[in-house]
Amino acid sequence: MDALAGKLDTDLESPLAGMSRHDGSKAPAAVPRAQEKAFTQHAVARLLHWLATPADGPKGDPAVEQLQRNALWLGLLLVPNSEQDKSTGAHQLGQWLHRLPGQVKEPGKGFVSSISKTSGTCQYVGWWPLVAAKGLPQNADWMAPGVLVLDEAKAEDDAALHLAWRQWLQLFNTAQSLPGMWLVTASGLDQHDYDGLPPLATLAAAQPSEQTSLNGAWLEVLEQLLDPLKPGMVRLAQAGAAVPDIGPELADDKGRVVADAEMVWAAAHVAVLRPDQADMVQVWTAQGWTVLCLDEDLTQCTAQPWEKTVATALGLTIENQE
Repeated sequence: MDALAGKLDTDLESPLAGMSRHDGSKAPAAVPRAQEKAFTQHAVARLLHWLATPADGPKGDPAVEQLQRNALWLGLLLVPNSEQDKSTGAHQLGQWLHRLPGQVKEPGKGFVSSISKTSGTCQYVGWWPLVAAKGLPQNADWMAPGVLVLDEAKAEDDAALHLAWRQWLQLFNTAQSLPGMWLVTASGLDQHDYDGLPPLATLAAAQPSEQTSLNGAWLEVLEQLLDPLKPGMVRLAQAGAAVPDIGPELADDKGRVVADAEMVWAAAHVAVLRPDQADMVQVWTAQGWTVLCLDEDLTQCTAQPWEKTVATALGLTIENQE
């Protein structure tokens, strides 16, 4: 009702003021900027603005792109820009690195650290993509890995926790538009609740033309997989592999089950077997399947990462990781 009546401002402090390390005055002109009042309006007002923005443009959803510009601008303001601040930021980051999910801890080249200046209950820890210095990235595989953390233990009382919780959700309404951004709690990080979960943007890269259906299919596959196999399966999804069948059974011409496998790509007639299924190799081979056997650690086939062996069998290419 307040939003419809024109009462749009929130009582929460803007993260542009509360978290930023500088004012962005020295940022290159091409860097995406936040729109006016991007972080001072309450959630319903922002939602109404989003719903009122046409989404039929040729280059995607303008409302989402503006959210990404807002989030990238905030991320840039959290990048240390002086020698003293770089030292402070490096110390802060060092306190978080060992707690972060793998995709956030080691993002690779092309990033600078981005971390909120405060050490309060709601914190932003991540990496700003240097590709954004030339404008909002248009390629499908760009990332801005990071976490928005609710550190419950730092709240002095229930009122402080409730305020931090509101700030956490308010900020993630925008930050979730960045590929690779996670909404987490400090206790969840410490208990490794997020280990093994791939960022959704990685899954979407499997087949952009069927993004919605494949996201759900790949998530279902990852839920069924043994943990050591999950990173490799994510890389196969990135390489464009079809969604495999997990735990299938092989029947003979009389319908009797004669073998099983960890996973198969039925269209390509490729089967992957665990070590305890190795005695079934000949059964699968006799019916015309290409059979690949995992090692005891479930990480390799034929002395190389198992996903590379599978990719070769499927006619795909997976680049070596740096």
